[in-house]
Amino acid sequence: MPFAVRAAPLITVGGLTPVPLPTASKVEAGTFLIEFSRVLPAGADGAPVATAGFWLALITRKAAITRTTTSTGAPIMIIALTVPEIRRLLIQLIWTDPLDPDATLTRSKWRRRGPRSAQSSSMRRISSGSCNTRSMTQSPQNPVAVIGATGQQGGAVVDELLRRGAAVRAIVRDPGSQKSRALAARGVILVLGDQDAPEGMSDALAEVRSLFFMTTYDPSTGGPEGEANRGQAVAAAAARAGVPHVVYSSVGGAERESGIPHFESKRVIEIALAESVPSSFIRPTFFMENLKRAMEPSSEREFVLRLPMRGDVPLQMVAVRDIGIVSAATLLDPGVLPVGSIEIAGYQGSGDEIARQIGEHLGKPGRFEAAPLSVLGDDTDRQAMFRWFADTPAYQADFEATKRVDPEVLDLTAWLRSTTV
Repeated sequence: MPFAVRAAPLITVGGLTPVPLPTASKVEAGTFLIEFSRVLPAGADGAPVATAGFWLALITRKAAITRTTTSTGAPIMIIALTVPEIRRLLIQLIWTDPLDPDATLTRSKWRRRGPRSAQSSSMRRISSGSCNTRSMTQSPQNPVAVIGATGQQGGAVVDELLRRGAAVRAIVRDPGSQKSRALAARGVILVLGDQDAPEGMSDALAEVRSLFFMTTYDPSTGGPEGEANRGQAVAAAAARAGVPHVVYSSVGGAERESGIPHFESKRVIEIALAESVPSSFIRPTFFMENLKRAMEPSSEREFVLRLPMRGDVPLQMVAVRDIGIVSAATLLDPGVLPVGSIEIAGYQGSGDEIARQIGEHLGKPGRFEAAPLSVLGDDTDRQAMFRWFADTPAYQADFEATKRVDPEVLDLTAWLRSTTV
């Protein structure tokens, strides 16, 4: 039966003014459109019912609509969803008489064109069935879910997945943010989800091919204890959703009882994953991107790298780009990591060597200066990490295994050439 959805008056987001949407003739058959807005499900009597709030993903499609603008030129992103997706997003459909498919879509209506069976082949399919591995049918067409897609690591994973032609579902806290909208403009599916609100995470992970996530230990979100709690909650949600394979970006040395609080919290998460869902662990070493702040433009005649460690201590490092490449490869084929984990790096050098190479890149002399641990203030976590660096060997990356998965892994020189500050 042809149908339409009776929508509540739309609540605009971010100050955008509702405007009429494009005509249905510009949209693939079998899809709905809705403006960048909150959707209120309808009650038994058809009246809109306010809930705790469910922000719809902002999804754009190459074959559908990418964006339109208001009369003042302000951009408005458009959502395109199939019927199964709407069901999964817990929106109640209200069946009515068919509407004229050639009429203009307004801000108070969604319109569907074509027979119900004419689902768009380019849209993902989400059924309303049980979320377990026995009832789910996984295929390369299922999207790969990424938590943290608007951040450094998650963004690198998304970049590589898209480069390889995989469908990507980003689990985001704010679909209206600039970074989220940028993902949507690249064809990434956005779904609301938050590690701090894990009760809805299982729905967000329904029928995905695999899941990537990472965690942070920021003091404002509970430090290492909060990190461990969030990671364990994601592991439980992935198990409930029947996610076939989880790739977790941990840290080099997490399994070696380093005593560093934010390393130990990641180990807790690794154990929770190993006990609940098929999983692989990417263990990055020191991020090359951590050097960017020291490389900011300066009028000084020499480059000085200051870190709270000795200049002769070797430090293994990896570019965030390569975390994305190794993680994406594992998400698409867990067999690339036969033992289920890998500590990755593209470079090893002492502080003195790192400073010299950066100086050469900047066209000036470079030297290393050992700073006291007191420069870290009362951050006992990072103090423990820099003490660990001096207790060699600290990081123990498998360089050969890294290159097998990522043959063009960046060393420091290649990273310097590819990066901007």
